[in-house]
Amino acid sequence: MKRATRRERPPTTRGQCKPQYLLAVLLTAFLAPLSLLAVLAWDDSDEATGHYLTRLAPMDQLPEHVPTSGTHECDVYSFRNGHLSNESGVWTPNWSDPCNKTATIDDHVMLLRDARLNGRLPLHLANKTVLLVGDSFDRNLVQTLCEFSDIPIMHALLNGSFVVEPNMGSIRICAFRAGPDVFTAINIFHFGVMGSFRSRPKEKIHWEKGYSPLRVEERISWLPHFMRSVARHAFPELCPAEMSLCPNPTFRMETLTDANLADSAPPLFSAEPGDRVFWFPFPSVVVAQSAMWDLARLRDDNVRLARHRMAATLPAWRDCVQHAMWEPLVAVFGSNARIAVRNATGLEQPQTRFYTRTVPVPGEGAVFASTRYAAPVDALNDVVRAAREEPFLYVREPQGVDDVGLLDWDRLASGRPELSIHNAADPTHPNRVGNLAFWQLLLSRL
Repeated sequence: MKRATRRERPPTTRGQCKPQYLLAVLLTAFLAPLSLLAVLAWDDSDEATGHYLTRLAPMDQLPEHVPTSGTHECDVYSFRNGHLSNESGVWTPNWSDPCNKTATIDDHVMLLRDARLNGRLPLHLANKTVLLVGDSFDRNLVQTLCEFSDIPIMHALLNGSFVVEPNMGSIRICAFRAGPDVFTAINIFHFGVMGSFRSRPKEKIHWEKGYSPLRVEERISWLPHFMRSVARHAFPELCPAEMSLCPNPTFRMETLTDANLADSAPPLFSAEPGDRVFWFPFPSVVVAQSAMWDLARLRDDNVRLARHRMAATLPAWRDCVQHAMWEPLVAVFGSNARIAVRNATGLEQPQTRFYTRTVPVPGEGAVFASTRYAAPVDALNDVVRAAREEPFLYVREPQGVDDVGLLDWDRLASGRPELSIHNAADPTHPNRVGNLAFWQLLLSRL
């Protein structure tokens, strides 16, 4: 693979979405009262809300979607009252409306597991790919889904190479094969959109360890090359008839230990006129979020994380999520990219649907538990929810092409009287049933 010299960046701005966000943080002490009022009122207009959730399209361009958990009119995730299964996380609402007595509750996680036995994937899951762009929560989601069905996990790097030994920054791929079809779940690790890299992750660890590049927009720029590079080995069912479009996989059979500061230079995809366009398998759904690494990096920068002191930080974080994460994701997986690939290759691609999610509030004893830092995770979740009022309690569907929907994992799984989604050994991350509850919610959208 072609190598290139690492591009040097000023150390004071590396890893920051906008260098000027520090000025806003420094002014917090002086402008906190006014800023807090602004935060509390910012959902009064589209211009003041999370604008990365406001891209709309004419109704005739909306993606076709009928929830499989019941009828189109009766979505089980529109009901507040109910309970989660302690086995597979399936959500069962308490029926109160006659319409919903006819709805069918599908246990999507069990359908995936059973597909290996009966040799057939359900139609709504066949040849679908889910891409989770996030942190250790998303890595654990893929890990849990594979382990629940006893599926071996594949480990890869952003450059598309498969590795034998996983590490924190490496990518997990979980492929369910049944007959001629496949369902694939992939997590892409990133290190947040805001704050400096003072102590995390380690700067000198080379990119083949999964740590570099550090900036989220650079990591996203690798994804078309990554998807094309892993397709033949991970999900060949999605490769076109012309197999030369799916290159042979590369395997790293030994773990590299020496630091190597040279970044690899992937062929970057661009849908702009005259730029490089190549075939790669588009994911059916992209779920992306940024939260816990942002809090960790801001804490290293000595930013006060108490909810009532984050008034100046929250709007800057919202803007960073927009510019550093969502705009790059739409550039490589959105409708313009899909049209560019079709025009260049003659091959149709599925339309990618975009969602963000909330973060289940960590349990007691976790670093960012609500009682320790006065609810910083709750504050970030409220920013995501305030972007637009959702019609359902636990889900808001994308309203148009390249729009971003909401999967409210926190509301669905946190604080349930019937079960706990945290274990004493790890109060930060959801446990198995908490992870499976998210998969039930996500898979019901396919």
